[in-house]
Amino acid sequence: MPDSAAHQLAESIAALVMIVAEAVLNAASKTTDPADRVACLKAVHHAGRLHAALR
Repeated sequence: MPDSAAHQLAESIAALVMIVAEAVLNAASKTTDPADRVACLKAVHHAGRLHAALR
């Protein structure tokens, strides 16, 4: 895979990660269970780290 194709793939995955992170953050805001909220926020944190690594 040429370098530009790999870069494009990483950018596409990073964009998908942000969409998923936004959905999980939305779920966190709607849950009433504190443990679920913590789990969602941890997932969003990890998604952010993945996004940063792909950029």
